[in-house]
Parts: sequence; structure tokens; C-alpha cells
Amino acid sequence: MEVVVPRYETFPDPINNWIIWDLERDDIAKFDGEFLVLGTEEEAAALCDFLNDTEARRAA
Repeated sequence: MEVVVPRYETFPDPINNWIIWDLERDDIAKFDGEFLVLGTEEEAAALCDFLNDTEARRAA
């Protein structure tokens, strides 16, 4: 079974927002032209999980 490395990760920025980072592009992730900077860790984690799940299904 092939191991899928997650493409996205989250981390806090210096002003307490949460960023979703695109490891493939080595930049802040974007969706529909907007940078993915969120207000809470929970929001960022949920969206990051969704993006990684979507990417894994696409790769399968």
C-alpha cells in the first residue's frame, strides 16, 4: 500500500491567526484565489483535513 504524504499543514502566524501551508508549492495555500488564513486552530485543522483528504482521493 502506498503511503500518501499530506500536502497541507497548519501552524499559527505571529498575530494568532492559523495558516494552511501548501508543502508542494512552499507557500500559503490558496482556494478560489484567497489565501487560507483562518481565525482558529479548529477551523484551520478541519479545512486542512478536508484538503488533504481531497488530495489523497485525487492521487488514488
